[in-house]
Amino acid sequence: MGYCSLLSALLITSGSINGQFISPAPAQDGIINSSEYGIHIDGQNQQESGGGTWFLNWDANNLYIAVTGSNPSEGGLIYIDVNPVIPVNGGANNDGSLQWSFDYDRTKIIQPFRGDFKFYFKDSYNEFRYADGSNEWTIETANTITTSANYFTNTIEFVIPWSTVTNGNGRPNAFNWFGYKMYDNGDGNNGTYHPVPDWNPTQPNNAGSGDFNQVFVPYYYSVINTDNNTATKPFLAKSLTYHEDNSGQFVGGMEIGGITLYDLTVNDNSADNDDNAVGYDLYNNAQIANRILISDHVVVNNNLYIGQGSALFPANNLPASSTVDVNLTMDGATGKIYNYGRLDCTPEVTQSSGDWDKRRLNFIFDGTTTIMPSTIFKDRFRFSNITINSSAELLADAGGTAGIEMQYGNLNNNGTLNLSASNSGNI
Repeated sequence: MGYCSLLSALLITSGSINGQFISPAPAQDGIINSSEYGIHIDGQNQQESGGGTWFLNWDANNLYIAVTGSNPSEGGLIYIDVNPVIPVNGGANNDGSLQWSFDYDRTKIIQPFRGDFKFYFKDSYNEFRYADGSNEWTIETANTITTSANYFTNTIEFVIPWSTVTNGNGRPNAFNWFGYKMYDNGDGNNGTYHPVPDWNPTQPNNAGSGDFNQVFVPYYYSVINTDNNTATKPFLAKSLTYHEDNSGQFVGGMEIGGITLYDLTVNDNSADNDDNAVGYDLYNNAQIANRILISDHVVVNNNLYIGQGSALFPANNLPASSTVDVNLTMDGATGKIYNYGRLDCTPEVTQSSGDWDKRRLNFIFDGTTTIMPSTIFKDRFRFSNITINSSAELLADAGGTAGIEMQYGNLNNNGTLNLSASNSGNI
């Protein structure tokens, strides 16, 4: 699987399914009994992926994890972000680490968020590391987590104290996470498998001697609340960060459609290519490598974030005579739109091409959405058709100013449109 996903997702609403602390705690015996980790439904306490299944739940003191359907002697990785920031791959090094100079089993993960804790596990060895405040990781703490492997059921399970995950700070209020399995059977026989979320890429990269597989991870899970009785189910809310920042001009980009996301982030977060040059974000769609293209209806439950040197467009119309007319729905109760790059709902290949009527991204507001302050010039914050549904709200941020433009579109307001907040916010 690559970066293109046209799969459907479970709709997440403000009244999404909630969880409670698991009791009794799962037995660490390598055998998964019925409902041992809670209700066994994808999107709640388990997720199938490529023939294997991940289980995850917690209580006040511990995080419980199991993986079935894969060889317990092959390595697995879990990354956790215990103090999410906006954007998740932004902030500063004291918010977590984005990189890892080395690899596990010839696999080097490029993360979608600033991670704080990572855990590597297999039947004979495990280790964890913390973000070190310098965008790297501390030395390993090895074999202090007890794992239980069962080769008859191809299962490995373990329990990690919250105090270990957070380096002594107890259970976090919220966290982001993702996981992988990997294998290394020598030169030319290695790769990744069983990812969670299951939309993440896997392939037999087959690195040779002295080489490794570099995996850009776009999808992760957002656990918005860990409290008893109101917790977010661990496999329910999928989020996406596009951040493939080593591409040159006219290459790169990710196409998505037919999916529901909690947060959608398009953020290069680097200055290692031409994406951040001011002149490269006006009219030519392909000049910005770090771009998301919408090919089918996308729902965002919370925040849409477009960073510097990044862009959000409707998909390319191929052939050029065809028409792309797609929707993006913001349906969260407290969602926000941040644009510091380029949001263009009717992009033209060149300034004078006149092909604006061939590609269109319509915004539908079905919750409460706030447009956050931005100094981006309005032709880089360009809407087309806008629909505000009944009981929905489109608001200016209090105390901030943003410049936006509507081009070749209609405003259909059946809810509340307030672009001048009470304490001087305006658009």
